[in-house]
Amino acid sequence: MQELLALNHQHGRNGVKDTRHFYLLNNGYARCIQCGASMEGRSARGRRNIQYFYYACTNPSCRFKMTEQAVEESAHDLIHRAIQQPGLLDRIIEKTNALLQAQLPTLRAQQREAQAQLASINAQAKTLLERCTTLGAGEVFAREELERLAYQRRQVEDALKLLGAMVDEAKARTFDCEAIRQLLSAFEEVFQDDLKPYQRKALLGWVLERIELSPKQLKVGLNVRPAAHAIKPAVGDTPADLQPAIN
Repeated sequence: MQELLALNHQHGRNGVKDTRHFYLLNNGYARCIQCGASMEGRSARGRRNIQYFYYACTNPSCRFKMTEQAVEESAHDLIHRAIQQPGLLDRIIEKTNALLQAQLPTLRAQQREAQAQLASINAQAKTLLERCTTLGAGEVFAREELERLAYQRRQVEDALKLLGAMVDEAKARTFDCEAIRQLLSAFEEVFQDDLKPYQRKALLGWVLERIELSPKQLKVGLNVRPAAHAIKPAVGDTPADLQPAIN
């Protein structure tokens, strides 16, 4: 917690010396469910010249907005529910792990396609090499074609290496439910302490990865790490990008 607050102070987010308001979910971290556009933090003055802060959809034809306080309180409420409801977090993690494993067939299909491309490039290069001695005036063209094929082969070989690493990664990526429960419980314990508003906001920003908003829905992506790699499971309804759901 002290490291977090020190980092918060370093970035001028303590709300004391820097009068600029810090929007937790700017820079693409908040998105509108209704139209898919990003949301951004804004401010306005209401009655008695009181300033208030809110998030607004950047799509002029949508114009959906929600107060900053409602967004942050709702996000924390979802995290609290995930910790408190028996079996809920287990179901979220189980669903996320299953969705992650579902990526394997697509990655393996891409591997097969790249392997076929490599075989085709090698066959073309072999044919050109066999004909080089009989081409005469066309030898320059053959060499240029061989250079082009060599470049393509390097690209495909690099793609195959990357795909191989991604397959291995997908096989290994699983969330440890107990580890995530401990992480969120530690977050909740500190969050319930007697913290100042800017400290609560900094702490919430540490655990949130993204938020999607609509008048009736809130989807929260959590910044947690599985066994070997950083993946973002979510608390909320299930969008297309591997977010498990709480209804």
